[in-house]
Amino acid sequence: MLVLACFLLTMISAHAQSTYASIGGLVTDSLGAVVADAAVTVFDTGTAVEYKTRTNRQGNYRVSFLKPGDYIVHIDKTGFEQYSTSSINWC
Repeated sequence: MLVLACFLLTMISAHAQSTYASIGGLVTDSLGAVVADAAVTVFDTGTAVEYKTRTNRQGNYRVSFLKPGDYIVHIDKTGFEQYSTSSINWC
């Protein structure tokens, strides 16, 4: 069983008078091959809101317009071990 690896990139940008962040990354297996169509859930630990997306053909994903807070990213794909980050904080 291969293990999913995830590299996170947090970007902060200002839109008018509001500030939002995006969490995105590249999902690869233990050999470095990209993992397409993996389920990605970004969980806001403060509000219990989940944002769901899937990786594209190149293994990339992005969840945008996140408000300041603590987030956990879960990645799941059949045939792979699940992957979860520790809490990601931005304020």
